[in-house]
Amino acid sequence: MNLDWFKKELESKLENYEMTFSFFENGDFGNLDRVEFENLRKVGNIDFWDSGWIEIHLVDYKEEKELFHVMLEPNQEYEKERALEILKGFLIE
Repeated sequence: MNLDWFKKELESKLENYEMTFSFFENGDFGNLDRVEFENLRKVGNIDFWDSGWIEIHLVDYKEEKELFHVMLEPNQEYEKERALEILKGFLIE
């Protein structure tokens, strides 16, 4: 999973979110593609490293609480799929 996956599978479903895309070279786990998303209630990001690591973070800032935060290793494909399904549940209402 990478930024292309996000753009194909999730971006069009996030109609009420503003999105920002960033790229950073030579991070701790290699090059990083980041997507940040925000609406009137929630803010979050997904980090996709080219080495296969993924980090997902989501906060409900109206209720001032973290909803979801996970960092997954390259070999955790099932967990990545599950984490992204959980994220979809929080974002698509």
